[in-house]
Amino acid sequence: MSSTFILTLALACLASAIMVPTKVPRIPAVVRSSMIASPAHLSRVCSISMIEGSLANVTDDYRHGEKSHSTAKHGAKPVANIFARRASRLNRAGMATVERQLHYLSGILSLLIGIADFLQVTALGYDHAISAETCLVHGAVHTLSAALALPRFDWKGFPFEGREIARRASMWPSFFLAAFATLVCGTEWTMAPSEAILHIQSAPMQTLAWLNLALLGYITVSSYVTGGEVNPNSGLLYDSRLANVLGTAGPMVLAFAPEVARAIYMSGDKGFDAYTSLLAAYPSMAFLCRNNALNNGFASSFFSFLATAKHYEILTPDQNRAVTFGLNGLLTIGIFKSFFFDIGTGFPQAYIDVLVWQPLVSAMG
Repeated sequence: MSSTFILTLALACLASAIMVPTKVPRIPAVVRSSMIASPAHLSRVCSISMIEGSLANVTDDYRHGEKSHSTAKHGAKPVANIFARRASRLNRAGMATVERQLHYLSGILSLLIGIADFLQVTALGYDHAISAETCLVHGAVHTLSAALALPRFDWKGFPFEGREIARRASMWPSFFLAAFATLVCGTEWTMAPSEAILHIQSAPMQTLAWLNLALLGYITVSSYVTGGEVNPNSGLLYDSRLANVLGTAGPMVLAFAPEVARAIYMSGDKGFDAYTSLLAAYPSMAFLCRNNALNNGFASSFFSFLATAKHYEILTPDQNRAVTFGLNGLLTIGIFKSFFFDIGTGFPQAYIDVLVWQPLVSAMG
């Protein structure tokens, strides 16, 4: 009995050293207990248990070695792979249905046209010539892209509650902002009264102007009340409420508010005559207004894209903040440069007199 037991142990050790890892089925406890009926059975059960334990150790070591070898060979997953995987997820989501395909393709077209216009105005200045027809066509693409995005939002908890309130609040008004920036280019806002395609004093244009003013207020309030933790679903760029207002809503409000205010000021005959006279004295002002309106429409579409990129974690909050700050900085520098230096001698003072001081004096009188 003793020699048989020792020989069995030796065979078990040899098997654990040379056997190829494989999964050995474990013997049920009931069967094992029934097998322990004699010393011979006892030695056989001990041998089987040791073989199972040895094989398990060998298998774990083999798997660990294979994993270590794979990690050493290929290294950690590069950031490019993570970016590509998340971009692929965004692409699949954009092509899931016909409705999403239309929005996805129109959004890409909007970005391409907007980037081309932005690069052109950055290189040539806001006073370079651009026709009203070009503005209407390019703006229509931005407006269409924004319109096709409306059905995709999560509207639960509207207007100031819900999981995606910040992302939604900064995106769905883009349709109305882009529509205003497009249509206003065909009015006396950038054209002589005799050449205007649309009338700035008409009820539809004034309704759209007042609606946009209300939406700018909504965007500002939403940016404040949703201040909190920055995460992919929140759509926030900053944890602080005030920073979120200044960094997210502030640039959009500062870009669109003067445009909307000028349109509302032109609703009265006195404001209309003063504005059209200023436009006639400085013809390049029309190009300034058109290029700025197109850039505002593009910026609205681009920031919506950034919100989507953040939602799918393609961009981190830091990267999103950097891109937003950079684009806003370039837009601001360009518009101020053209306003103060490119339109014509005396234009800044004339603009302030007509569109700032005169309305204030009229309001106070």
